[in-house]
Amino acid sequence: MYLAFENIRWRPEIEEIQEEIRLWAERHSVRYTTKYIKGVLRVGFDKDSDFTLFTMTWAPDLEESPNLECRIVNIQNERY
Repeated sequence: MYLAFENIRWRPEIEEIQEEIRLWAERHSVRYTTKYIKGVLRVGFDKDSDFTLFTMTWAPDLEESPNLECRIVNIQNERY
């Protein structure tokens, strides 16, 4: 399972999103990994419950991507 932030093309967008995720993870003591593949930034968490926590508490103030949306992708045989 992973979060997918789609249609991200520019380095400032990627860096800003990654920084917001890093700050959120530090605040909530959550371990995570990220991977950028073909315009999709994937974020994975160690525990499934962290996905719920993320969707309920993450409220970034993004200048580069103010209308950013993410979705949870649940694929059994795919690694994030």
